[in-house]
Amino acid sequence: RALAWAGLQPDLIYLDSAHEQGETFTELATLWPLLTPQGILLGDDLNWKAVNHDVKLFARVRGLRLGSFDGCHQLTDFRQPVDPGRYRTCVWWLRGGEAGGSDRSR
Repeated sequence: RALAWAGLQPDLIYLDSAHEQGETFTELATLWPLLTPQGILLGDDLNWKAVNHDVKLFARVRGLRLGSFDGCHQLTDFRQPVDPGRYRTCVWWLRGGEAGGSDRSR
C-alpha cells in the first residue's frame, strides 16, 4: 500500500510472506500489479506447503514463470534437511511469461 500511495513502481519486490494458505496468494495479488512490466517478485520459504501452494497457484493463474536459484521450486518433499538439525530455505522468483504473463492488472 505504501508503494502505491507513493506512486512508486519497483523493478523488484522481495516478499517475506506469512505461512498460512491463502495469505501468500493475497499478498502476491496485491504486489504483482505494482511492479514494472519487466519486474521480478522474489520470496522465500517455498519449501513450506502453504507458501508453495499459493505461489504455484498464483503463477498458474497469471501465466507467470516460476523459478528458483537452485531448482528448489521443483521439490515435492517439503522441509528437506540440509544437514542434521537444519532445514534449507527455498528462494523463488516470479516473472512474466511469454503468453501475456506480464499483465499487471488486478
